[in-house]
Amino acid sequence: MKRDIIIVGGGVIGLMCAYSLVKEGKKVTIIDEGKIENSASFGNAGLLSAFDKSPLSYPGVVLDTLKLILKGESPLTFHPTLDLKIYQWLWKFVQNANEKRMKRSMELFEIYGQIAMDLYTQMEEIDGMDLDLQKKGLLMVYTQEDTFKQKIKKCQASERFEILNVKQTKAYLPCANDNIQGSVLLKKNSHLDSKRVMLEMKKYLLSQGVEFILEEKIEELIFNQHEVVAVQSKHNTYKANTVVLSTGFQTLLAQKAHNDLMLIPAKGYSLTFEMPKELKPKTSLLFADMFIAMTPRRHDVRITSKLEIGSNSK
Repeated sequence: MKRDIIIVGGGVIGLMCAYSLVKEGKKVTIIDEGKIENSASFGNAGLLSAFDKSPLSYPGVVLDTLKLILKGESPLTFHPTLDLKIYQWLWKFVQNANEKRMKRSMELFEIYGQIAMDLYTQMEEIDGMDLDLQKKGLLMVYTQEDTFKQKIKKCQASERFEILNVKQTKAYLPCANDNIQGSVLLKKNSHLDSKRVMLEMKKYLLSQGVEFILEEKIEELIFNQHEVVAVQSKHNTYKANTVVLSTGFQTLLAQKAHNDLMLIPAKGYSLTFEMPKELKPKTSLLFADMFIAMTPRRHDVRITSKLEIGSNSK
């Protein structure tokens, strides 16, 4: 049997591709080596923070990170490795940590961020998905006076920000102690429940006739001249008119199609727990000095932080 479109990879990108294709009337099959429910997309903070927030490679990030490493407080951990691609990626990262690149990235973030925001709104209001989408802004909380003052200087002339003192910040974050200096509310940003997004999207796609083939690892691409005509697992071959690769940092299949993507694995950490309603943050927040995100969700709170590069563990 020849399928219309096969998507290899069932993370949030793969599911989003399927969603868009279904809207165009296409017949879609998703093949994933796992069960969908254990993908990395379940563990993220769920922040939709495309507006007024710098990318990771902002000017000064290298020096800031080195200082935190020396203090033992760095959110980034690098494990020495023999994989040259990781060093190539790090060098590219350093090269992009400048004012010109940052401004260009922020412009693109806002363009695609608005598209994403509109799409998530459509998924809730038109498609009936329950994503726990909250459009209450992102609170940038500061514990260091100098960095808070620097942020205030950049924000005073814009209506897109709201500068909050300690008392006002505690109204948003009742569990905060007196060590904070204040905060800045980025009004245009939002957050959602990443686990709910994955489960709701899978349910919706099944209702639209999308075929899921799970716990099936695709190992080969089958070519007819320069065109991919099928994908192959250890035991099965799946023919298709179109193949979409959505395998995250696992770029081996892309390399077989002569595309060497500059992607590397990074391991993050999250902690999800229940919190009394009166102590819960009123919106998602980022402790800007410590690179810790905190996301209130319907029944719990999720804290995410730390990034490991070069780690072999999953």
